[in-house]
Amino acid sequence: MKKYTISIFSTLLILLMVLPTISPQKAAAAPTYADGEHNLPFIVLKDSGNEQSATAEYVVSPAKLVVENGKMHVVMTLNNSSWWQYFKVQSGGGFADVQVLSENTANDKRIVKFAVQDVEQLVSAKIHVIVTGIPGFTYDNAYDIRFKFTTTNIPSAPVVEKPVTTPTPNATPTT
Repeated sequence: MKKYTISIFSTLLILLMVLPTISPQKAAAAPTYADGEHNLPFIVLKDSGNEQSATAEYVVSPAKLVVENGKMHVVMTLNNSSWWQYFKVQSGGGFADVQVLSENTANDKRIVKFAVQDVEQLVSAKIHVIVTGIPGFTYDNAYDIRFKFTTTNIPSAPVVEKPVTTPTPNATPTT
C-alpha cells in the first residue's frame, strides 16, 4: 500500500483553483432609476408560464413607478374595486397587503401602492375576487398572479462621480 502526502502548499493551491468555481455568485444589483414618477407599462401573467391572466382586464396599464432616493413603489389603478377582497404583493419572504391610496366608489376604482425591490424582475401577487351585482351569477376565487413590468423608457439615475483624492504620504515618525 502506497502512502501519498500532499504538502500544505499543494492543498492551498488546489483550494485556490477550486473555490472560485464553487463559491456562490453575487446577485446583480437592482437597477437604479431617476427619482420621480415614470410611466410603467406591465402585463399580468398567470402564476406559472407566460400566459396572460384574466386579471389584466381589471388593472390599468401603465402604472406609475415612483422612485424616491432609490426606493421604488408601484402605483396602479384597480377596476371593479368592489370585487377585490384582497391584493397582496411579494414582500421579503412573504406577501403584504397593498396600500390603498384612494377609492372612488362611484366609478368602482381604487388606487393602490406597493414597494418593489427590483422592478425588472417578475413580481408575484395574490388576489381574491368575489364578483357581486350580477343576478344569478356567483364567482368567488383566489389566484396567484405575476406582474411583468416594462422599464425600457425609464431614465437611469445620474451617476455620481466621486472626487479624485490624492493620498497624502504617511509622515515618517521621528525618533
